[in-house]
Amino acid sequence: MRLKMSKTARRELLEALKCEYSRSSKVQKMALLEGLVRATAYNRKHAIKLLNSGSLPSKLRKHQRKPKYSIGDFKALKFVWLASNRICSKRLQPFLEPFVDSLVRHGHLSISKAIKHRLLSMSASTIDRLLKEDRKKLARGRSTTRPGSLLKRHIEVRTFSDWTNSRPGFFEADCVAHCGTSIKGSFLSTLTLTDIHTGWTECKALPNKSESAVAAALSEIAGQLPFPVRGFDSDNGTEFINSKILEWCAERKVTFTRSREYRKNDQAHVEEKNGSIVRKYVGYDRFEGKASLKILAKLHSLTRLYVNFFQPSMKIVGKEKDGGKVTKVYEQAKTPCQRLLESDIPETVKKVLRRQSKQFDPIALLKEIEETQIKLWRTSTTINTSDIAQGSILQLLQDEPGKPCESLIEKIANHRNDLRVRKKKPKVSNIPKTSEKPEGIRKLRTYIRSLKPGTTFKLKTIEHLLPRWKLHTYISRMTKQRELIRIGWGTYKVPTISPIKMKTTD
Repeated sequence: MRLKMSKTARRELLEALKCEYSRSSKVQKMALLEGLVRATAYNRKHAIKLLNSGSLPSKLRKHQRKPKYSIGDFKALKFVWLASNRICSKRLQPFLEPFVDSLVRHGHLSISKAIKHRLLSMSASTIDRLLKEDRKKLARGRSTTRPGSLLKRHIEVRTFSDWTNSRPGFFEADCVAHCGTSIKGSFLSTLTLTDIHTGWTECKALPNKSESAVAAALSEIAGQLPFPVRGFDSDNGTEFINSKILEWCAERKVTFTRSREYRKNDQAHVEEKNGSIVRKYVGYDRFEGKASLKILAKLHSLTRLYVNFFQPSMKIVGKEKDGGKVTKVYEQAKTPCQRLLESDIPETVKKVLRRQSKQFDPIALLKEIEETQIKLWRTSTTINTSDIAQGSILQLLQDEPGKPCESLIEKIANHRNDLRVRKKKPKVSNIPKTSEKPEGIRKLRTYIRSLKPGTTFKLKTIEHLLPRWKLHTYISRMTKQRELIRIGWGTYKVPTISPIKMKTTD
């Protein structure tokens, strides 16, 4: 029975037998050779060559395949990835062909047929591997939902497992508050509606979370949708659970349901869009007033087109449970527009959607989105650079795939930090602060100044002046101000040279 040997063990065995083989007789050489062949499974002639060679074989080289993709392919991929707002590979790969065609059609990308063929043949794993280093360089808010008890008994409860609708028109709704770190006062909000079947998402800016503002926003959204609203599911907030929304649904024959309290998974679709759309493009700052409302409304009108026509998403189609392990199965990534074109909507609406998908320019939309973001962020009442979630695409148009763009990610990262005005931190004084009254330290200073320079004393001898905790606090403060010198545990000395005069409380 032959044991498996590692490469290192084979080299060590060869090194041990080599010297002995050269000095041995013919019979001994045959025995050594047979033992080496049995141990290593080398071919006999190969083993003889190794034992007779003047030097040991070098370490085996790793045979690397020649790179399949050139630098031009990588630059084209990076350009497309940045233009898609840096989405993940599993969402980007199925959408590469229509997205590249759109970039070429609007004159943002100019590549040869060979590069385009290799670009479209890349798998999701290859895209991840090529963009790994660039991804490394890329560098919660408060809840304002208040439970509404009015009319809850008249609205049916719906859970996440009940969503089996295979037609567009059934929406989950939620409100996102742009309140910053405080929910006091009046601030803007965003109403988010997500279609369950297609993922089509609509956002509307609200001056507040009142019943009338939400009802008016719902009417505007219903008027611009390419398909009718058939179902409406919300959380238990007072902005939804009220008579106006109930009447709005009854007039349009819309099924009105609500989720369970404190169960966010019942509204998983819209909760995901709150993070990937609203928080990503707007952030967590506080916005108030008509000026911010007008800019926020424009921003939502732009992101509506970009997300629904150029941002593919994946839908879960099944789950397999094996003991405690759950394996989720997803369908191929598609944009909401693509899913809508595959549904049973009228052909006239499909023609309009196809025309619009060819008409819209994704990079022009991104550029306009960021310009609007900058205007919106400048109206914020809580400016904080760390809250910026959207990267810069303004410099993307300056770097064509044929030119070097290695520093593009660094340019984007630096530009993000320059979009807002930074607030300087207040300088902190080195003098330790104390909230105690000045009588205690005045009494202690009077005693210390009565001592001769160079006098040594222990804290035990002056504990009658002040309570122990106050005494330790004041002594520590005087030591930092060099009014005393600490020479040991609980032992201090009056300095022979008077300290620099400082402002004191006495």
